[in-house]
Order: sequence, then structure tokens, then C-alpha cells
Amino acid sequence: MALDHAVIVGCSFGGIATAGVLAEHFDRVSIIERDDIPDEPVPRKGVPQSPHVHGILKLGRDILDDIFPGFVSDAEREGAPLFDWLAKGIGYTTSGWTVRGHSNVRGFGIRRSVLEHLARRRALALPNVEMIRGDVTGLVVGTARRVVGVELANGETSVLDDADLVIDASGRSSSTSKWLAAAGFAAPAETLVNAFGGYASRLLRIPEDVWPDEWRFIGQLPLPRNPKGGILYPQDDGLHIISLFGQSRIYPPGDEDGFAAFLNECETPLMHQIVSAAEPVSEIRTSRATANRWRHFEAIVDPPVGYVALGDAAACFNPMNGQGISTACYGARTLVETLTDFDGDLERVSRVFPTRLAQRMEFPWQVALGFDFQFPATAGERPPVTPESEEQAHYVKALGELITADVDAAEALFLWTQTFDPEQIRRPEIVAKVEAWVAEGRRPEYTDPASPPPNPDRAA
Repeated sequence: MALDHAVIVGCSFGGIATAGVLAEHFDRVSIIERDDIPDEPVPRKGVPQSPHVHGILKLGRDILDDIFPGFVSDAEREGAPLFDWLAKGIGYTTSGWTVRGHSNVRGFGIRRSVLEHLARRRALALPNVEMIRGDVTGLVVGTARRVVGVELANGETSVLDDADLVIDASGRSSSTSKWLAAAGFAAPAETLVNAFGGYASRLLRIPEDVWPDEWRFIGQLPLPRNPKGGILYPQDDGLHIISLFGQSRIYPPGDEDGFAAFLNECETPLMHQIVSAAEPVSEIRTSRATANRWRHFEAIVDPPVGYVALGDAAACFNPMNGQGISTACYGARTLVETLTDFDGDLERVSRVFPTRLAQRMEFPWQVALGFDFQFPATAGERPPVTPESEEQAHYVKALGELITADVDAAEALFLWTQTFDPEQIRRPEIVAKVEAWVAEGRRPEYTDPASPPPNPDRAA
């Protein structure tokens, strides 16, 4: 494999992870970013999700730690907590409170700006990786319908035209369809599902004596009966963040009185109780960029050689499910695996990679749609109902009840969503527990939104 130059559009997690994996296969890797990149870890314009709650799923953590060895430890040294999700937190769902207990499920809390700063620093420390400030305005096409670079606006119009491979990692606002059409290629068809969700968030310092028990975070996503929810979650430097979520155009407001009223109207009163006694350390920031969008590159019959898209530029999801960073990293891993499998043959890579990526994005897409289509106001085509999908829905519903009482089941469900591994919830011992729960006609015990389960250590 002898490859010279990879050009990556976008310096968020898709671009950063892709630079990290391609640095071993290309002599040069150039990341093009339209935003000014600050020296300090602060939110930036091109990442509307930055001021809101962040952590990384196990899948994303493992990939980043593989690309940049010691990355998670770096984040922990910056004050990011890595903690037992079931022992240190409480979560309220449609079935009631999730069971508490010791588990192998890890939560990871860190501000997005700090997380991105650490990853970008690692990527740009690689000797063959550079960053170019500029706004991509189009593609440069050479012979045989091969993309060989990009057009840039960076104070003046310029052209970068020596690329072997161009990767669009520019996020959910990508102009990829416009670039492809202008260059004479087919643009991808799109599937859009919009639950009309919104965020409002602020950072807090919470005194230790405010917590009524040993848990240190509370989660309650919007419910079909109440589209107002939120999460109070640890971040780095001893901070917490309160992120309010609304679905079906019930948008959390950004003013003090409206924010407090929305918080008070969530299903569980516990978040309001804690937040009311905390010290705000940031302004309230809002965002409504929550639609699910799949650009179907896998369906393009004659794709351009030397051009691929990944991360949110290919498929983006309602961020309430916390999948964005992990899917971006997963896309980078999929690209380098495809590149290796075909020994750098970019014509074959350009054809095969979109299909492989689509296969891997099917899981997070179904998770996002399963959440959003609970709400009648969600716009978009619903997936067809099949015997298999009905069986899965019934099974997951029963599992969702079982996790109110069984730590092993809760661990399996959370690892399923954190690793995109369907086998986690289909292990024989978990299936047996679900079947027994249904056969015995059991019901969740802790359903009062004001009364979570007791501390398991104290119960012992």
C-alpha cells in the first residue's frame, strides 16, 4: 500500500479519529476546518451540541483508546470521571427506576470542548498530520471521475488538488450533496426522521451535602406521557451539567424562569431538587439540531473514486441517545479496515466502504428511531413492521421492565446500547430471565418518580 495524501474535511471527532487511523497509511494527512480552533477547550460555533451533556459510550472510548493509546487516562487526569453507571446513578424510564447495583457498565463524563481538545491535540501531534484553516466550497475532479482534492475559501479562493482520498467528516450540516452534484456525480438520497427535539443546558457545582444518597447522577429521558426530560450528569473538573430535553416541539427555554419551570415539570422531581441547591457556573445554552438524517451513499450505483463520507456527514442521530461520537469513531475504524482489506485500492474502497458503513450504522439508527417514534408528532417514514421487528419490540419491552429488578439484565441492556452488540441481550441467561419475568407476570416495583431504589450496599 503506497498512498501519499489524505484530505479530511472537518476537525470534529469524525475527522480527528480518521486522521489518527489514516496517519499510519498515508504519508500526509491534512485536516481542513472552517472554524477557528481555540487554544483553550471552549465550545465552538461548528459544534452546536458542544455546550450540552457529554460522555462517550464504551464503543467510542475503546476505539479512541486504540487510536490514541492512553486517551481515556488522559481524560481522567483532566478530571473526567469514569464510574459504575448502576452503582453511582439513578435512571427513570417508562417502566420505573432502573435497578441499582455494582456492574461492568461505565459512565464517562467530560465536557465536549475538553474531550475534543484532548483528542485533537493527540491527532495534531502525529508528525504527518496537519490542520488547514479554510471552508471547503467544492470538489476537484481529475481523470476517470476521480476526486483529487477540494476547493477552498480561506481568505481567497484556492485549490488543493493532490489528494489520493478525500473524506467528508464535516458533520450534520455537511454540503456533500451539493458538492457531488456540482461535480457531476449522483448525490445520495436521504431519509429524514425528526422528532422536533431540543436542548437547554448549563454547568453547575453541586455541594456534596446536597445529594440525598450515594448516587451522583440522575437520568430521565422524555417519555411518551411527558415529553420533558433531562439528565444531571458528572463532567470534568468536579462539575455537573444539567441538560434538559424536550420532544415534539416542547423545547426547553433558555431564560432562567422558563428553564426552572421546565425542570420542575419533568417526570421526576429529583433533578429540580438537586439543581435548586447547586451553584450555576455557566449561562444557559440551547440547541434544536436533533433530527435523524441518513444520506444513502451505499445506494449510489457509480460513486466517485477517492471520496467517502463518514460520521454525521453520512448518518446523524438524535443526540439524546449519546451515539454521535462513537458512530464517528466507528466510521473511522471501518474506513481503515476497508483500506487494509483492499490493500489501498481506492477504487474498491470507494465502492465497498459505504455499504460496510451502512451496515454498521443500522444499529444506532434503529435505536434512535425506536426512541423518536414513541412520540406521535415525529415526522418521517416509519420502518415497516415485520414479525422479527415485533418480536424484538416485545422482547425489549419485557427486558426494559426486568432491568428495574435485575442487575445482570440492566448490565446487558446498557452494554447492548454502549457497544452496538446485539448479542449482549440475547445471551441464554438473559433470555431465560426475560422469559421467566413474563411467565411469572411480574411488574416493576419502584415506579414512584420521587422514590428511587435504595442503595444496594446499605440494603446488604
